[in-house]
Amino acid sequence: MKINFPLFLSLIVCIAVCFPSCKKTEGCNDPFANNAGDFDSDCDNCCTYDADNFYSDYLGELRFDAFGALLDADSVVFAISPGLSTPNIVNIQITTENGIIPAEATVAGDSIFISSFVPDFEIPMFGTSDVQIDGAGTLNTETDSLSALMILEAIDVGLADQFTFKGAKI
Repeated sequence: MKINFPLFLSLIVCIAVCFPSCKKTEGCNDPFANNAGDFDSDCDNCCTYDADNFYSDYLGELRFDAFGALLDADSVVFAISPGLSTPNIVNIQITTENGIIPAEATVAGDSIFISSFVPDFEIPMFGTSDVQIDGAGTLNTETDSLSALMILEAIDVGLADQFTFKGAKI
């Protein structure tokens, strides 16, 4: 039996080119993702995380409990963006008339947990102080609204106040 070398070579080239392009996609292979092990996905490593639901700008208000509150504001932008370290860490920026309060938070399900230190923040009537922010909140995915209860401690001036943030995605 005589082998047709050009035909045989063409068949080898076709197999080498065609089979890799028919490769099945892998889906999400990150064990920390919501859709880990979803191998029916249309793309490789298309993972989703709890934090994905939080990313947005929110328009709302800050309300402090104490009389002569530290930073009450009727209108404030609260921006949540991806963090740098892990998928469920997010960056927060609360923009007030006195400046931006940056914070880092952890997300789990529809809950957000905030704990951050902000050096040299300007507090009306008290001057500059290092502040510590701690608190937690929830995201209502049906209404795209976020509410959180937090404590802001102005360390250098010895003041602490509890505040609420309520806002909706814009």
